[in-house]
Amino acid sequence: MSESVPVLRIEGAVRVARAVSGFLIDHPFPGSNRLRRLVARRLLPRPTGPVIVPTEEGCALYTDPSVDRGLDRELYYQGVYEAGTLHVMRHLLRPGDVFIDVGANVGLMSVVAARMVGPTGRVYAFEPVRSTARLLERNVALNRASNVEIVPMALGARRERRVITEHLETHRGAASFATGGAGTASEEVPVDTLDAFVRERGLEGRVRLVKIDVEGWEEQVLQGGMGLLSGASAPALIVEHSVPVRELGSGSNLDARLRSLVGYRMFGLARGKESRSTLYEVGLAKGLPFEDNLICLREEHLQAPVVGGLLR
Repeated sequence: MSESVPVLRIEGAVRVARAVSGFLIDHPFPGSNRLRRLVARRLLPRPTGPVIVPTEEGCALYTDPSVDRGLDRELYYQGVYEAGTLHVMRHLLRPGDVFIDVGANVGLMSVVAARMVGPTGRVYAFEPVRSTARLLERNVALNRASNVEIVPMALGARRERRVITEHLETHRGAASFATGGAGTASEEVPVDTLDAFVRERGLEGRVRLVKIDVEGWEEQVLQGGMGLLSGASAPALIVEHSVPVRELGSGSNLDARLRSLVGYRMFGLARGKESRSTLYEVGLAKGLPFEDNLICLREEHLQAPVVGGLLR
């Protein structure tokens, strides 16, 4: 499969674009994200089809940046995606940990996490959209990530079947259960709860981190995992919080759900999810970020020396 797909060579203009991007990610200023994307687009040819992209995280991913304007195109031009989120994951995950990736897309976070948790750890990558799950399978195989298990279903508040709609006109990762908008394709997918999955797999007390990025369905995932999240060994959370996505019609009340998590404190990356930086605490009286990731930690997570290095 992958043998017939060209590999992006990291030389010449690509190397320059990545150097500029890396510098701006670590030294951001207002408008720096737009600048690094502009520089990369000037230096690299416009993508015309599938290509295997070596990433700055040390893995390679099968992508099609000519079709997907989200993660695939960002990796093609920049070599990295959500550097801040990966920075947090690196501080939280340890060898032997269990990582649950809810909304795995084509597998960047899952494959990188697989290296962080090592051969004694385990990654469960949830991706319900069949076409995206096939790309996820391809990338897991490409990186020989044998400790990643692909789970081809969604997580929610109850066990059911629901129609999910792809929005490739936006990007591959925009598939959602929201009813607004026509979309490009729809399919019925199975939905289970996080609590049921953890119980059936015997993962109680073993899950270190759960990442949830499901286009406005985050509150439903949390609702179905309240048993895990209220337990003595509750995991750390990375949760996408996007006001624009929520307003598309999912009707979730993520703000209230996050604030109801007993024992958790909420943090954001000082420079946002695209840049590596320290964390700041999001107070209950302050509004949550308009569009960014929230990192939800309990005291036992904060006491770990490596996690303490993330705090201001």
